Amino acid sequence: MKKIILISTLLLSLSGISRAQDMIFTLDYNFGYATGDFETFVPDPAYRGGGLQYTRFLDGNENIGIGMYIDWQGWYKKHPRSTFAYYGDNATVSNSDMNAVKFAYLYVTPVMASFNYYFVKESSVLPFVGLNVGAVYTEQELNISAISNRVNTAWDFAVGGEAGLHVVFGESGVGANVTGKYTYSFYKNTFHNVQLTTEGGSFVSIGVGLSFLMLR
Repeated sequence: MKKIILISTLLLSLSGISRAQDMIFTLDYNFGYATGDFETFVPDPAYRGGGLQYTRFLDGNENIGIGMYIDWQGWYKKHPRSTFAYYGDNATVSNSDMNAVKFAYLYVTPVMASFNYYFVKESSVLPFVGLNVGAVYTEQELNISAISNRVNTAWDFAVGGEAGLHVVFGESGVGANVTGKYTYSFYKNTFHNVQLTTEGGSFVSIGVGLSFLMLR
């Protein structure tokens, strides 16, 4: 968590030291959809999330912006009561069948470098596409009633892409934005007690929020 606080502080400070450059700073509310093995674990959409992003345009090519962002997304799923094999310390032998309610929690924090291409710049609407690379902090928790609680946390390399647009409100330097991001992290985890394995952590996040633009 200390790493996350330090990185978010860096993003905020970058917007202060780059006032002479073309830049965009965004503050978003995010909702997300898990995909792949994450979707099996938490199939419902996540409505808890947010993010900060800083983009600076290159002097030699004003259509290209590079920057950083940090997002956070949290999922929760109460799986209905069901009967399943429950394994003890020896994960190859099932001790008994268990009938219980399972509670699944998933929290992801991508910390990514972004490389965006803006199709137009001198316009009130600025559409863009981009590629992202960095790391994702993942916290995955499985709670089986009051019997068992398993938590796994990890930092993993991640890649992704995004597309979106900024809508500028006149000459104010303030605008609105909509973005869509896909992120894949090389996350692996197995909850041996229930033989639940996650191979790769992928998710889609949709962000809406405010843009603060300094464009020459």
